[in-house]
Amino acid sequence: MANRQFVGATATQYYSWGYTCELCGRPVEKRSSLRARNGSMLKSTTWAYTSSAGAEVMKDQARMQLAANVAQMDEKIRSGGFEIPQDEEGKCPHCRQYQHWAPAIRSQIAARNNQQSGKVGKLSVGSLTFFVGMWVGIVLMVLVDKLLVPAEEIRLFVLLGVLALGFLLTWIVVRRINKGIDTDLDAQIKALENVEKNEPHFISWGEQTCDTSGLSIR
Repeated sequence: MANRQFVGATATQYYSWGYTCELCGRPVEKRSSLRARNGSMLKSTTWAYTSSAGAEVMKDQARMQLAANVAQMDEKIRSGGFEIPQDEEGKCPHCRQYQHWAPAIRSQIAARNNQQSGKVGKLSVGSLTFFVGMWVGIVLMVLVDKLLVPAEEIRLFVLLGVLALGFLLTWIVVRRINKGIDTDLDAQIKALENVEKNEPHFISWGEQTCDTSGLSIR
């Protein structure tokens, strides 16, 4: 299948927002953006042409869509409902500690408080461990079979043992990784319990840009 690319106009509105770190107390200012597109996804091998006037029409339509998005966000901000950008991890760039509103912290708290969520998470980890362990075991089986060449009468038992070893090693590694992640998050949750909670806030709107991509303008 051929790769696809966006062909059309993209309007972007930048804005600044920030927060005060709940642990080190230093201010953090960040830059994010809203985007609106007017165009289509086409095969990367497709040549798309338009006139200068056609390109401007596409830009105007993208700007109109962006204006509606900006107005909607502005209304939420005025009512005190500023939303954290979806790609924000919520980790202070100064002390590298999560804030109470960070997705990782909220997910960890939800997993601890919701038994069903915990079961689903363990099931997902278990499935991944089984899949990875199977391939680790198969690779070890092939290596042992080719390099050590076990005797025919014990070959099956040796290979099955190597397969089981692959599962065991994978389980140990995954368990240690998960335990390390959970321990780190639990420690940060504990540190956040007795600090003043600071919510992220909108600062100001910035510049707006609008460009075309994937088009040959005649």
